[in-house]
Amino acid sequence: MIRINLFLLLIIILFSNYLRGQDSPKNIIIIEEELSTIAEEELATQEEKNLLNSNKKPIINKNKKYQIQKNDNVIVVDDIEKEFNEWYGVLPSEEGGFGWRMWGDTSKEYALSLLRKTNFKTRSTILKELTINFLLSRANAPKLEKIEKNQYNLDKEKDPFIYFKEKIKILSEIGAVESIDKLINSIPLELKGDSFREDISELRKQSINIPSICNNTLDKKFNSNQNLEKRKSLIACNIALKKFNQAQLSIDLLENDSVESLPYITLAREMIESPNIKSITNFSSETNDNINVKIMSLVDYNIAKFFFINETIVLDKLIYEMNLYEKEDQIQALERLVEQGVYNLQVLEKAYISFYNYIQDNSIKVSLNNLEEENSLIIRVKLYNLTNNSISNLERARYLNLLWLKAAQIGTEKSVYKLTSNIISSIKQEPELSWFIYPATKALIVSNQLDQARSWLFFLSEDLYNRASLDIKFCKYLILLYLKDNNSNNIGNNIPEIDFLIKRFANSLDINKIELLRILISLKSVGYEVDDNYWKSFYIDDVLNGKPSNINFQLDNLYFNLDIAVKNKNIAETVLISLNILNNRDKENFNYYELIKPLDALFELGLKKYVRDYVLELNLDSFN
Repeated sequence: MIRINLFLLLIIILFSNYLRGQDSPKNIIIIEEELSTIAEEELATQEEKNLLNSNKKPIINKNKKYQIQKNDNVIVVDDIEKEFNEWYGVLPSEEGGFGWRMWGDTSKEYALSLLRKTNFKTRSTILKELTINFLLSRANAPKLEKIEKNQYNLDKEKDPFIYFKEKIKILSEIGAVESIDKLINSIPLELKGDSFREDISELRKQSINIPSICNNTLDKKFNSNQNLEKRKSLIACNIALKKFNQAQLSIDLLENDSVESLPYITLAREMIESPNIKSITNFSSETNDNINVKIMSLVDYNIAKFFFINETIVLDKLIYEMNLYEKEDQIQALERLVEQGVYNLQVLEKAYISFYNYIQDNSIKVSLNNLEEENSLIIRVKLYNLTNNSISNLERARYLNLLWLKAAQIGTEKSVYKLTSNIISSIKQEPELSWFIYPATKALIVSNQLDQARSWLFFLSEDLYNRASLDIKFCKYLILLYLKDNNSNNIGNNIPEIDFLIKRFANSLDINKIELLRILISLKSVGYEVDDNYWKSFYIDDVLNGKPSNINFQLDNLYFNLDIAVKNKNIAETVLISLNILNNRDKENFNYYELIKPLDALFELGLKKYVRDYVLELNLDSFN
């Protein structure tokens, strides 16, 4: 009996061990879906690389959908669209693109509508960078859906490059000419027929790509009526560049060949003899020859500013690239262009050095007696030279701080911060430079030199909590570090945490309601938890003051569509709707919902760097 019991016990033990050794039951459907997703992603990535590296025309395979086939242990995804499509960009995901499937399940009709209705004009360098990277991203085309009879039918436009041209228009609008060239060069040669080239040429005219127009017409002779428009452009370009003899010769030839061009000829002669805004304004209101009128307006800076009042970046590009007006005007235009990210810092550095040499060669005197009150390009260039060549720490810091102040007065401080970030590292931290701590910290944060920024901010501070309690400015710059650096929480135990800093802000008489609200929004946008009581306090204040709560913005269709885009993890829709909200935001009447919704959406879909950089940009002006 004992043997039987022992035998049964042994069988039970062996059986239980066998059960423990087995995995829990699997959901076969889920496994297949996960494997399918992985396979599709891998093939999509490989497809991007193949198309990027191949100079051959892609294989046309228009009608196939994604289909999973299982052959033994291999999963095949058939078929990622292989033919060239007009949405296909030049920026792969590993270089900052938003991914092959960024359009998700978006229909082409809705995608085109979003592109046409979004406001892309912005003064924010971060939003401009987001826009350019979005438009250049290598992506599969949105879905082509069947259209009902009563719906808008894109096929009626019969333009195989309608979406591609929309991207060209947008890039033109924000002055990203180099990005336009990249997109055009991405089109296979066999698709670039005469009609394509003519359309692109027309788009460049619409985008006011005046340097290209003038380069293609100057020093060329046009004697037939077939080239009438080019002959008019030749006259306008010569007038803009003040090549009046060449312009007069072209005017005489045109007068002999074209009677209908007499009003244009009269205007051209007036602009040579005595440029005035009245004549050119009256003419432009009665003619469709607007592009040539705009070119002609460049002959005088004040007239040009009137005609390019809504296209300041375009005008600056024209001044710099066409060498218009005085040398000083050209470099001032370059300063603004570098601030907007159109040119890199090295171009500005060379221009500063070149202009300084020009000052020296022409013996132009620069008074340094009233540096605190005066501002000009000559003074900024002189200060830049002094910061590079001063021997003492104190002098270098003083000149550097003055240069930053002068740049801030004309709105180019961010580019100058980055241009001079290496100079800061050459300045030794000394007690007599305690006044330099905050300016240096701000410049280093903007330049993304975060270790150096912390070194300056924490200089002369043993107890950081005590300093934060006593100095609200220290709290401001510490929050800037939290906004910029997602690793700030891991620096050390002696760094005041976010909750402490928020309470300090909320209880400070030196911080107004709008400034506190902007900080709370910024922190929430980059993933920090903000106590609900702070948001409730703003609602209570609005009610007590008889103001409608900003929560009503939830009823807006734009926010509703944004919620849907985020829910579906549709990056393209999320980016476009967020850009529209942020660029249309009323900056005078601060509204926290206009910031929270788009920034939260971008952050949730992984575009965290853009959000961090934007909220840093948003708060910089108030951190002085």
